[in-house]
Amino acid sequence: MSERDQQVAQAVAFAYDHAQAFAGVMDYTGLSPADVQSLDDLQRVPITSRDALAHMQAMNPPFGGWLASSAPRLQRVFATPGPVLVPYSESDDGDVEAARSALAALGVAAGDVVLNAFPYHDSPLAQVLDEAARRSGATVLPFGPLGPDNAERAVAAAVAMKATVFAGTPPGLEALYAQAEAMTFAPGTLGLRMAFFTGSAYPPAVRRKFEDQYGLCTARAYSTPELGLVAFERPGQPGLYFPESLLVEICDPESGARFPDGRLGEVVVTRFSRVFPLVRFGTGDLSVMEHDADGRARLKRLYGRSEEAVKLRGRFFHGDQLRAVVDALEPVAGLAAIVTRNDGQDFLMLYAKRTQPEPAVAPAAAPSEPPQPPEAVPSGAQTESEAAQAAREAITALIRDAVEEQTGLRPDVIEFVDDLDASKRLIRDERR
Repeated sequence: MSERDQQVAQAVAFAYDHAQAFAGVMDYTGLSPADVQSLDDLQRVPITSRDALAHMQAMNPPFGGWLASSAPRLQRVFATPGPVLVPYSESDDGDVEAARSALAALGVAAGDVVLNAFPYHDSPLAQVLDEAARRSGATVLPFGPLGPDNAERAVAAAVAMKATVFAGTPPGLEALYAQAEAMTFAPGTLGLRMAFFTGSAYPPAVRRKFEDQYGLCTARAYSTPELGLVAFERPGQPGLYFPESLLVEICDPESGARFPDGRLGEVVVTRFSRVFPLVRFGTGDLSVMEHDADGRARLKRLYGRSEEAVKLRGRFFHGDQLRAVVDALEPVAGLAAIVTRNDGQDFLMLYAKRTQPEPAVAPAAAPSEPPQPPEAVPSGAQTESEAAQAAREAITALIRDAVEEQTGLRPDVIEFVDDLDASKRLIRDERR
């Protein structure tokens, strides 16, 4: 039995013995801990969704039977927006060690000063990062989300304490820099060297602004209120890596089957906790698993929510996958898709907008001129027409290959349009 298999078997046995709700899930499906002795066996355990967890807590307050009966005294309980109550105990340090790993990957170390702009009241994340930074030897400035009431104080404190790290959302850091500028501080006066983000989108343009214009080393993380930090970036490497305290799978949300690398599916997490032992918790988020050159598993990126996806030819298909194709292909300004199903056959049609217009075709001869025999048609007109067709075919091939690489699906038709918004309206009309 591998170390991971042993970890899975122990986690399932502990949760079955100490968390009434999980024992109920197992008993309902006719499973016992003896049936789950490996990572492969774990697929037999049903996924518990966020909605199901919230329903269990509503029916059996406060924790729906997921609090381990042997759990030590709780120091805090967070009411997340879920709405789910999340218990927190300082003795359960897996979350803190996960956050410490993420901060260490960014470069946070002893002597750093961390401005913590995460909310301290509605999830354990801010508290966990606070403790993780202090274990790393850093000093913490706890501020919570930056707004009109505290941005000026945050700038003053960051300058006075020579803060080196910002922890929060990208909009929060933009607000900090805007406030510093309003106070006539130059961006460099803040002295920040690193930024750790989660809880908000981090578009490439914003990343370039922080890293190129302000000279920051930045990293984003994926977190949920129930699980805390799930995965994090290692600067200079693509993807999101996992802490040791979690087991992350990409699964079919309908069957619970684990998908291989490269397949879009739901992020399902098992939390190795002695306080709140969630086993196969379905986040509702979609991603793709891959492995780096050293064999370490990571998420390629997040693609949105499972309820926003459609199943096409046995695969989940999400609009964010098209956005990833657009980001990667310079000649393409936008893509829209329409999915139809007829007699059990799935059909995928793409509308594509190019970043530049097609090469112009030479105008036809004026009507007053006598018609010329075919062999006398100006060769320039043929050349430009052929160039336009060749350019279209080349971009079509690029799009088709990029979409297949990103989704595993090959488009049936790709049609070029000048007005993508009009095509989207057409798609909505056809759906009605």
